[in-house]
Amino acid sequence: MNLEVLEDYRRSRDVGPVTWKVELQALRTFFGYCIKHKWISVSHTNEVEGDQAIQIHGDIGIAMGNVYLIKMNGEQVIVDKLFVFQKRNGEVRLIVHNSAATNLPPVEE
Repeated sequence: MNLEVLEDYRRSRDVGPVTWKVELQALRTFFGYCIKHKWISVSHTNEVEGDQAIQIHGDIGIAMGNVYLIKMNGEQVIVDKLFVFQKRNGEVRLIVHNSAATNLPPVEE
C-alpha cells in the first residue's frame, strides 16, 4: 500500500475533499495500528451472510463488510466494518463509521 494506490482509490470515488480528508485520516490510523501489531496481510469483503452489503436509500449509502487481518504468527483477526454516507448539497460525506470485533463463527481448517 502506498500513496499512489490511495490516490487511485480516491479518484475512483465521487466524494468531497472534506470526506476524503476524514477517510484518509481513518486509513492512516488503521494502517498505523496494523503496523504496530505486525499485521502482514489484509483483505476485505462487502458481503454479509452471502449478500452484497452495499445499500442505497435515497441520499444515504451504507457499506458493510469484514476486514481480515493476518498477523506474522498466522493468527487471523476479523473486524466487522460499517460506513454510512450522506449526499448533501452535492457532496458525499461520511456520517457514521463503526468497527467491531466480529460475531462470525471461527473458521475451521
